[in-house]
Amino acid sequence: MTRTSAAPQGSFRPVILPGMLLAAALVVGLTTQHLGTATFMRYLICVLAGIVAVMAFQAKSWWWLPPIAAIVVLWNPVYPFAFGGTVWDGAHVVAAAVALAAGIFVRQQNPPVRTGR
Repeated sequence: MTRTSAAPQGSFRPVILPGMLLAAALVVGLTTQHLGTATFMRYLICVLAGIVAVMAFQAKSWWWLPPIAAIVVLWNPVYPFAFGGTVWDGAHVVAAAVALAAGIFVRQQNPPVRTGR
């Protein structure tokens, strides 16, 4: 017979580390977008945003999917958009804020602990 214990109650933030890494990549991408690393940064940002989207979906925080999906689409390296200027710099800052907010506010409940006998 398997018992479940209600001891570890609460929730945890599974997206905090990928969200912080995504925000850092967006800030670094903002500062290095005129160098030769733009394609690499697009790949990194796109992959990290995809990880955040999957983890937000698993945590059932579906309202975070549209802004994170917008980051995936706008920073995709396969068919890149030719954005530039002040608007694109502002988009980096807004996307970094969205990534940090998703990392802070996406929570997932702790699974019940099973004790086997």
